[in-house]
Amino acid sequence: MPTPNAIEVCRTDLFTKEDELRQRYPQVIVDKVLRVREIYQWFISNPDGTDAFSPIRSKLLRGRHPLHRL
Repeated sequence: MPTPNAIEVCRTDLFTKEDELRQRYPQVIVDKVLRVREIYQWFISNPDGTDAFSPIRSKLLRGRHPLHRL
């Protein structure tokens, strides 16, 4: 049986219980769906894209992944 497309699984089962996801799909797909669910919940909680830790997160990310101008 081929591995299902993660985007299609998110489209159909984004809010399905975690136990049911584990029964239906491989662990790799379940991890991706759970990550998308986390991102969705964060976006709903912070629609402007900021939160209390945004400056700290930005500083950490700049240190790990510096941006360069082209």
